[in-house]
Amino acid sequence: MNYDALFKPRSIAVIGASTREGNVGNDIVKNLVTQGFQGEVYPVNPHATELYGKKCYESIGDIPEPVDLSIVVVPAGAVVQVVTESVGKGVSAVVVISAGFREIGNVEAEEKIRSMCDAAGVALLGPNCLGVINPHFSMNASFATRLPRVGSIAFLSQSGALCTAMLDYAEEMNLGFSKFVSLGNKAQIDEVALMRFLADDPETEIVVLYAEQLTDAKGFVETVRQLQAGGKPVLIVKSGVTSIGAGASASHTGAIAGNDAVYDALFEKAGVIRVRDFDDLFEYLAGFSSKRFPKGNRVAVLTNAGGPGVLTTDEVILRGLQLAKLSEQTQKKLKGFLPAAANSHNPVDILGDADASRYRQSLELLLGDEGVDSVVVVLTPQSMTQISETAQAIIDLSHTSPKVLYVVFMGATDVEKGITMLRKEQIPVSRFPQKAIRSLDMMYHFAQLSQRSQGDDLYFTFEKSGKAQEIIARYTQGGDMSFSDALEFFEAYGFSVTRSVNIHSGLEARNAVESVGGLAAFKILSSDIAHKSDVGGVALSVTPDTAEQEFEAMMERIAKNVPDAHIDGILVAEMITEKGVEFILGSVKDPNLGHAVMVGFGGVYVEVFRDVAFGAVPVSKDDAISMVEKLKSKALLRGARGGELLDEEVLLESIGRISRILEEHPEIVEADINPLIIFSKGNGGKVLDARVAIVR
Repeated sequence: MNYDALFKPRSIAVIGASTREGNVGNDIVKNLVTQGFQGEVYPVNPHATELYGKKCYESIGDIPEPVDLSIVVVPAGAVVQVVTESVGKGVSAVVVISAGFREIGNVEAEEKIRSMCDAAGVALLGPNCLGVINPHFSMNASFATRLPRVGSIAFLSQSGALCTAMLDYAEEMNLGFSKFVSLGNKAQIDEVALMRFLADDPETEIVVLYAEQLTDAKGFVETVRQLQAGGKPVLIVKSGVTSIGAGASASHTGAIAGNDAVYDALFEKAGVIRVRDFDDLFEYLAGFSSKRFPKGNRVAVLTNAGGPGVLTTDEVILRGLQLAKLSEQTQKKLKGFLPAAANSHNPVDILGDADASRYRQSLELLLGDEGVDSVVVVLTPQSMTQISETAQAIIDLSHTSPKVLYVVFMGATDVEKGITMLRKEQIPVSRFPQKAIRSLDMMYHFAQLSQRSQGDDLYFTFEKSGKAQEIIARYTQGGDMSFSDALEFFEAYGFSVTRSVNIHSGLEARNAVESVGGLAAFKILSSDIAHKSDVGGVALSVTPDTAEQEFEAMMERIAKNVPDAHIDGILVAEMITEKGVEFILGSVKDPNLGHAVMVGFGGVYVEVFRDVAFGAVPVSKDDAISMVEKLKSKALLRGARGGELLDEEVLLESIGRISRILEEHPEIVEADINPLIIFSKGNGGKVLDARVAIVR
């Protein structure tokens, strides 16, 4: 696709160029003509002769010169014809501003324009979008009123309205853009396609996405990593976090995962910096736009007020950063000129009467300390505070040191001039210390991500038996696997499972318990009952002598608690007496992105403690290790409070096995192993209970 025609066209035809002010077609022509675009602009309107000094044409075919970009602003019913004419004219790119397509169910028309553009090799943006802006080319081919400042941020958004709000706020923050794109319905060009282009775009250094829905998980991960390898961070604001799987789930994993787990897992795998709101986004952009990133996590705090200094210090610790330990030489020099009541340790409190000179001397020493990676300068406006002069001192020292400086000028009116001075020099500045530290933490996080290996991930390898496909074939119509089939299915992928047998009467109970080793667990078998223990469907330590009695008692409990449930019998499983810790493995699926694997502290309290972590499929060994590291219960694996070391390698391998299952069987919508008992180191683990649901 010719993205140059989209971002740097020599000529643009605006089809639907209205003479009525305030109309979208009018605004786009006005923006192009009045905001500095140097190429040719051809308004197309059969009922007008001239618009903003440009001759109007009846159709794009009547334009005597070649046209690179066609912008379509006509009613939806006329779009297919207009795009046909544009392709016939030989344009290289089309932007369909018009709405009325897939978003209202008009899929057929959208597919027609997409297939037409695909066949002709024409880049198609939209439909149902705001347009495209390239500040470096003085091109505002949109109906946003503002041409933003020239800068290095590329902003891609599914929402046109958010684009205009973003432009307005960015002006206040002195942030500039390289590209500004409203994606609309993404009939052809989506986030991944544009990110591939931006990875090689010399004008872009930061990519920001506003996304409601993504589709190409593999392409997304690969492209984000490509951008990172080039030192370009990707920040994303993702909405629609409650739209997936809104119905109650039958599995533990589904109940725990929430509706956004797959996206969270995907973003972590890719290395995306997820931003929860636009307020934080602009804080992060202020930091990233400084083009400096911490080489380490050691933070020095310089403040003229004790309270804000403590708040800043607290946030440093809470974020997992480290309060820098100042050298003896630095502390000695600080004591040499600071008042006796000042604090020369970190945080460095230079007191409320600090003038610009005191700030300058202190900051210079902190920036020169080898034990400091970044400095947060906090200023509160007091009667003797020299705000502009202090801002200038910070600016001067930023030019002499490569270290990260993050400034907090607390207040509004009194500190406004200083904030404006700092923003003009691309020095990140915030009004609140907590926000500054969060942004600094994200900068450090990206610095670590950009240094990671960009090679192929190392994935788990193991053999499986042919039994798995045979079992899946029994469920071509979908539904839940029987318990015995689920156990056998996981066993086919190398999981160790408990010995078990199904029974349907008390007369079978004694022999069944004896066949699994003489001590058994009873579990009710019913696709209508997900959480067996909640309804009296689990009994432990059943012996041959108590087997028949327990069978009858369990059936009575179920009849009372779940009278409408269809019962397939009772599972008699060997009772595990060896000491171990219960974990859960499971999966959650997004209809567009596929699966994520869940691992966590298992058993009957899994939904209470919710000590879980997710990884996007396919899960590499590094991914699995990272998932386990997030668990609070990982201490149980490693001999907490004098306990035995458990077989952590088996847990990691189990994560890999379930990832492989989900890769090879996309028809699985939910899978649960709960519990998976992990025994002492060298003794492996065992699946006690399992569930697999196939798409219907």
